Amino acid sequence: MPGLQSDKAAPAGAAYRMLRTRLLQKLRKNRWTTLAITSPGAGEGKSVTTLNLALNLAREKATDVFVLDLDLRNPSLCKFLGVMPPRELVDYFAGNEAPQDCLFSIGLDNLAIAGSTMPSNQASELIATGRLEEMIAYITSISAAPIILVDLPPLLVTDEALLVAPRVDATALVVAEGRTRRDSLARAKQLLADYTFAGVILNRSSESFGADSYYGYGARYTE
Repeated sequence: MPGLQSDKAAPAGAAYRMLRTRLLQKLRKNRWTTLAITSPGAGEGKSVTTLNLALNLAREKATDVFVLDLDLRNPSLCKFLGVMPPRELVDYFAGNEAPQDCLFSIGLDNLAIAGSTMPSNQASELIATGRLEEMIAYITSISAAPIILVDLPPLLVTDEALLVAPRVDATALVVAEGRTRRDSLARAKQLLADYTFAGVILNRSSESFGADSYYGYGARYTE
């Protein structure tokens, strides 16, 4: 699983545990169920960040975590995990599948994923159908207090993130140290100004969390 941290990957693991704790506190404080995750541009690590966050959230055994790969133009979550979905999420959005047939486990009892391996050039039209709301309604009907993470395309590349933002509780931005331009981040935050903004996740951060740099590269969250 390229780029995914494991329990033995202490440097990145410590950073993601801190990210998990801070985001979990914010989700519970605001009673948010759905969190969309996007980035200003491509290649900033939003999908790997989404998966690592989901894996760490799922280690909280009392938390049911669901991940939806809504980067329908370039779906990558199943590829990163090295799995084939039982049903393509893009087919669900086309009206050909049921929610329960798309969600599947990757080995953790309280983590389920829905994704695709086939890209679609009609992503905007599919997301606008109302099927996302149906998927969220189904998940909340089977779990008392789920956390639903939605992986989105880059905000400055397509319009899907702006279509999803009013349909979820909040949206977070992933930026990459040494890659994301300040003007791109400013533009992305401006585009999200009308929606609930959860904060910025700094990916590939080399900032240390203590007197030394023991934690190394990881993710850091700012509101």
